[in-house]
Parts: sequence; structure tokens; C-alpha cells
Amino acid sequence: MGLDLELFVHPERISSQLICPICTQVLLNPVQTPTDHLFCEDELLEWMTRSSVCPVTNAKLDPDSIRKPSRIIVNMLAELQRFCDNKCEGCTWTGEQEHLSSHLTACQKRPREQLCAEIKDKDEKILRLRARLAKTEKVVAELSEQNQILASNLAIVERKLKVYDAFFAVDGNSNSSSGGGGGGGGGGRKRKGGEKGV
Repeated sequence: MGLDLELFVHPERISSQLICPICTQVLLNPVQTPTDHLFCEDELLEWMTRSSVCPVTNAKLDPDSIRKPSRIIVNMLAELQRFCDNKCEGCTWTGEQEHLSSHLTACQKRPREQLCAEIKDKDEKILRLRARLAKTEKVVAELSEQNQILASNLAIVERKLKVYDAFFAVDGNSNSSSGGGGGGGGGGRKRKGGEKGV
């Protein structure tokens, strides 16, 4: 199904080339046949489920020959002046069709049901984000606690290392002193033995 002519600001200016021959409305998702006739994609697909010939020329229509229209056609459709879909709600916006989607996103005259649905959707997103935040905060708290434990264990290990270093330093000095004294005593005994020999 195409777009109703009443949705456009100047329907009388719309080229007949942009009107679907099947639904007689402005092309929506247009496709082009080998004979350069344009149709709404859904309309032509529906037609081809019932017939194998072109709706305009009655020539045999090969599905593989159907293609997207040229850039010129696409641009012509995009530049058509549209009313807002919420015109009946009081919106006075008009603009090129290609800008309609961005306008509808921020339109202040959207139906109440749509606004309520959007609010509900945003509330659900907020709840999901809060749940993710709570989960993240829990993980951060657990990691912080583990970090504190590791820091405490590291401090204990560092203190033990200092004690071991100090112990080995004292033990090394003690062994050095004992070794020097023994050497002197041995020398004295040798001299005493020599005196006895004389």
C-alpha cells in the first residue's frame, strides 16, 4: 500500500510517474520493472502471487528482472513536501519527506497512546540500567574488599622480609666475627709450640 495523497502538501504537483499503477497512491518502497514502470514493492509482490504478467504492459514479468529505481526517482520521492502524520492532532509541521522521520521522533503532537508507550519503554530502560548499576557496584565493592585483603597480605609479607633481612644480616656478622677470632687463637698456639721445640 502506498502513501495517501492527502499526506502531501501539494498532491496536484506530484508526477504521475511517482504514483503506483496498482494502488494509485504515492510510491512506497518503489521497485522498477524492465519496462521502467514503477510500483510499490508490496503491491507488486502481491500482484505476482496471482499473475505472471506486468500490470501495465501485460508482458511476461520475470521476478529476477525487478530492481530498485534510479537515484533520480529516489530523490524525487524524498523531496516531496509532506504534512506531519500527527496533523490531525494539531501539528502544523511541513517539510520534505526525507525529513519526516526525524521530525516524528521529536513531534510534540504525538498521540497520547504513543507517548505513554514511549514513557513506559524509557521507564523499563531506566530499571534495566539501575539493575546493571547495582550489579556493577556490587562487583566493585567485592573487588575493593579483595584489594584491601591483598594490600594487607602484602604489608605482612614486606614486614616478614624486613625481619628476615635483619636476621640474616646479624647472623652473617656473627659468623664473620667467630671466624676471625679462631684464626688468631690458632696462630698463638703455633708460636707456643715453637718455643717448646727450642
